[in-house]
Amino acid sequence: MKSWEIIAKVYLEFLHTLGLPLLASLVTGLVVYKKFWRGFFKPVRFSQGPRIFWGDIHRLSGVWSIWFIAVISITGTWFLIQAILGDNQISISSKSQVASIIPHSAVPLTADGSPAPIISLEKAVAIAKERIPGLEASFITPPFNAYSNLQVGGRSWYPLMFQTAEINPYSGEIAASHLLSDRNKLEFVTESMRPLHTGDFGGIWIKLIWAFFGLVLSMMVLSGLLIWSKRTALATLNALKREGKTRPVAYTPDIHTSPVATRTPENSL
Repeated sequence: MKSWEIIAKVYLEFLHTLGLPLLASLVTGLVVYKKFWRGFFKPVRFSQGPRIFWGDIHRLSGVWSIWFIAVISITGTWFLIQAILGDNQISISSKSQVASIIPHSAVPLTADGSPAPIISLEKAVAIAKERIPGLEASFITPPFNAYSNLQVGGRSWYPLMFQTAEINPYSGEIAASHLLSDRNKLEFVTESMRPLHTGDFGGIWIKLIWAFFGLVLSMMVLSGLLIWSKRTALATLNALKREGKTRPVAYTPDIHTSPVATRTPENSL
């Protein structure tokens, strides 16, 4: 494995671990903020200082973002589990991990030894749509060599999962496919995680909603830090005041008291 691949892998696994503290913050927030549903339309107090203002903004943003935090934290935690399973060579996919290969005898030969002609991309998409009703083709993977198939994939009526068809680039026959009906119940859940996490399963409005609530989460981090810093500073100041009140006063001699004369032979005369 190359160095940049190791860095990318470590970076992704670090990102996946962030789903755990996000999920913990959701649970603790629901426990601390009891009857949170009352805060959906609670007004923001603008005239009672910055700490009150940012506290109201933080709570209001958190209440409206509960569903989004749940989606991001649960899917992020699943990505961590998936990475651990992948590192241990454990797969829950029903799709064959071995790519279908075109037999040597099925590869057309040309007189001059040039590559054999293949079907057009338009025809490949049309063949895939015949196999997968309602398919909206979003990617095409060309053959890697003379013995590999062409792959067409996309989403259909269920927008959270991809369906693919592997097509013989010479004859146009479908060599293999991976449809919704090929998935088990667990795959329906796990394969839906990625689009739910990224918000790329719908049109522009879904993307805008995901982008907006992503910015709201970022703002909640900043407002939470601001509230925590102000509370910490205020608590420190109050502690110092209490310590100053309870600290005993040190004894200092009265400088106006006349000093006692020292008895010396001269004074006794």
